[in-house]
Amino acid sequence: RSRPVPQAIKDLLGNEDTTTKRHAATQLGKCGGAEARKALIQTLADDKNFSVRQSAASALGSIGGSEAREALIQALADDKVFWVRQEAASTLGGIGGSEAREALIKALTDDKDCQVREAAAKALGHIGGPEAREVVIKTLTDDNIWSVRAEASKALGHIGGPKAEAALRAALERERKPQVVSAVREALRRLSEAKS
Repeated sequence: RSRPVPQAIKDLLGNEDTTTKRHAATQLGKCGGAEARKALIQTLADDKNFSVRQSAASALGSIGGSEAREALIQALADDKVFWVRQEAASTLGGIGGSEAREALIKALTDDKDCQVREAAAKALGHIGGPEAREVVIKTLTDDNIWSVRAEASKALGHIGGPKAEAALRAALERERKPQVVSAVREALRRLSEAKS
């Protein structure tokens, strides 16, 4: 059920029911606009419930803009709950920009949670750039969690370039985890198709 923006903002900021707040965040993401963005940014920073903050992060991706990007970067760096950081990373991949790239590189390098690193690798695959490529290659080589290495492989398939291809071929020689080998092969196939 669609609610007008003022009611959705009231539900998001003034209601105690988690489900109502999450639905309001989603609605505001669809409506867009400066008022919706402001309410979602406030919710992402201040709400006590992680699932509401997670919904706010996702909704900010639909609205976009530099203020949304800044709020998501802050959440990626500071939120205590990995689900919120994971959503922030995913959403930043859709918003893009050099500031997002820098924050995602930091998350891929430093975050302790593997799901956040996976989301950061995937997002960097969408944003691309030489800086992203170097960090994703290092992740493919060094991360001790196979699912992160698999996501890094896929990201390199999107980023492309000779360095990415060489790193994927090297990974194919050393990698023993079947899921990563499969992701590496798929990434190499993607690069091969892009050349032709």
